Amino acid sequence: MAIRNLLVNGGFETGNFAGWRAYRAIVSMDQPLHGRFSARLSYGAGESFISQTIPLTAGTNQQFIVTLSKQGFYNSPIIFIRIVYLDE
Repeated sequence: MAIRNLLVNGGFETGNFAGWRAYRAIVSMDQPLHGRFSARLSYGAGESFISQTIPLTAGTNQQFIVTLSKQGFYNSPIIFIRIVYLDE
């Protein structure tokens, strides 16, 4: 079965965060998994995030796939992945 990406600009291939909310994050050409870009979250004590709201159809199955990596010798931040299902 082919994977249908429901995210807008899921691979950040616009070179920016079009379709996303982002805080203390940048689109970078460092270490992309596919394509040319990846998102880099700021490290340190402060919070950073990217988020996107995606409409789903009731009764369908969805799969969430994420790839994360650490760059260099910087301390790895605490990472939370949150999926929230909202109805009307």
